[in-house]
Amino acid sequence: MPPMKWTDDVCIGLTIIDEQHKTLFAIAAELVEAIEQDKGEEALQHTFDRLKAYTHYHFKEEEAYMSEVNYPQLKEHAAQHAVLLVRVNMLWQMLRKGEKVSPEGASTFLQEWISTHIMQDDAKIGRFVQQNA
Repeated sequence: MPPMKWTDDVCIGLTIIDEQHKTLFAIAAELVEAIEQDKGEEALQHTFDRLKAYTHYHFKEEEAYMSEVNYPQLKEHAAQHAVLLVRVNMLWQMLRKGEKVSPEGASTFLQEWISTHIMQDDAKIGRFVQQNA
């Protein structure tokens, strides 16, 4: 799978959140690059260490923003974040225990979740803010 690239199509129109999304894209792209260099297994632990820390930070910030603007689907959106955090933590725990995790499978999961979540669910936040500005 080619690495995810940040384009204007992915922007939700909220600068602070878009900047954080760029970091998520960069984390996913680093894993793809490592896989292409046959260093995927070596990169997994580092990727998931970063991903675990960054998703906690980003989701906290995004949820605070949604609360600030009275986003009506905050609870549902936060539940989606919680599901991803559980999955990321599960993969992180497996890696910490030395269990086998497919770099390609982890990369596909990560890229699909990030792009789908941003382009569908986070985009709704951007539209809500623009409509209520």
